[in-house]
Amino acid sequence: MRAVATAAAGLALAGCGAGQIPGHGALAADATNPGRAQPKPSEAAAATPAPTTVSGQSATVGTATIPLTGVTRASKNGDALCLVLGNDSGCSLEVIDIGATRRSGGSVSDPAPGAPDGWWWGSGAPACGDGTAAGPVARSTVVDKGFRKVGPKTAAYAHWQVNCQNAGQDFNPRLWWLPHSKIAFREQSTAAGADQAVDRILAGVTFDS
Repeated sequence: MRAVATAAAGLALAGCGAGQIPGHGALAADATNPGRAQPKPSEAAAATPAPTTVSGQSATVGTATIPLTGVTRASKNGDALCLVLGNDSGCSLEVIDIGATRRSGGSVSDPAPGAPDGWWWGSGAPACGDGTAAGPVARSTVVDKGFRKVGPKTAAYAHWQVNCQNAGQDFNPRLWWLPHSKIAFREQSTAAGADQAVDRILAGVTFDS
C-alpha cells in the first residue's frame, strides 16, 4: 500500500494503527490530483508525529465534538480520532475530518455509503485482518443503507457484511458520512455491545456549525 502523506491520514493512533483493525489500510490516492507523487515510506514515517492521548469528557474533530462516555482509550493524530471501547485491540470508532486532511496535503477518498466496498477508504484492494495476517475480502455486501442521525445532523449511512477469505476475520463495518462537513465516522468493532455504545456516542455529538 502507498505511504500516507500526512499525520492525519496516517491514523497511526494508540491501539488503532494502520493495519491493526479490519479494513484500515493506507488512504487512497488524491482524487483531485491522481498523478501526485506519493512520499517514500521513510519520508512519511519521518513526517508522522506520535499520536496524542485525549483526556477529558469529549474530543474535537473539525466542527464535531464527540463525547467520550464509555470510551476506554482515546487518541488523536492530526485530524483523526481513535476511540477504543471495552477490550477492543484496535479502534472501535474512527472519526476523520476528510476536508482538513486534504487541505493539509493528505490523500484520502470520500467514503461511499451504499457501495459494495464503500467502508474502505484505503488504497489498493480492500483487505481483512491486519499486518502479516491480512487477507483478501471474499465478499462485501451492503445489508442496510439510508440516513442516520449524528447528533443534530443527518448522515449518509450504510452497514456491510464483509466475508473474508479467512472466515475468522469476518466483520460488519458501519459508516456515517457528512458530505458537507466532510467528517466520517466508521465503526469496525467486533466486541459485544459495541453497536449500542457507538450509537450512544454518535447521538451525543455536537457541531460548531
